[in-house]
Amino acid sequence: KTLIAEYFDKLTIIVEKLRERIDEKGLFAGHQGHEYWHFYEWRRGMHTLGITEPGFYEAPMQALVANAFQSYAEICTILGKDAGDWEQTAKTLLHNAHHTFFDEKAGAYKTRPNDDAPTHELTQALMLWTGGVPEEHRASVEQAILSEKLIRTSLSMTIFTYEALLQNPANRKYVLAEMQKVWSKMLAAGAQTFWETEYG
Repeated sequence: KTLIAEYFDKLTIIVEKLRERIDEKGLFAGHQGHEYWHFYEWRRGMHTLGITEPGFYEAPMQALVANAFQSYAEICTILGKDAGDWEQTAKTLLHNAHHTFFDEKAGAYKTRPNDDAPTHELTQALMLWTGGVPEEHRASVEQAILSEKLIRTSLSMTIFTYEALLQNPANRKYVLAEMQKVWSKMLAAGAQTFWETEYG
């Protein structure tokens, strides 16, 4: 509590700057320019460099920015400060993200609006984890992950997949089996630290 109190003013500046980038579409507009690298993880299509076209949007970014707002609201509550409309700001951003990225036919989320179809497991996990998936679509988004047909989440980001799936207790057995399969492989290989990707 003392740590977040010490940095509260800086956190306030950060979330206010993030909110300033929400545009007329109600989405967080990605930074443009050759010097910007949008990185989520080491999977194909989950990191972009040098985007210059206007109106650049990615579903993972919407979810992560919304989570920043959610976390800031929680910090305000912990410190006994007025959380204002930060929780609602997060809900509105996630609502707009759902309507922009959700593919009704596939029952899952595209990573970018112009993608042909949903491609990434992490995109589904982040939307679930932040509460951005309407209740009537949760089952299909979970199934998109459980089907293992999307590009799988790499080791460093599996925590989001696990946390998202564990919101539904019925997925506990699957998550535990995945952890056993994926993480025990490193131990069996004699690793002294966990790897960032399954290749070391």
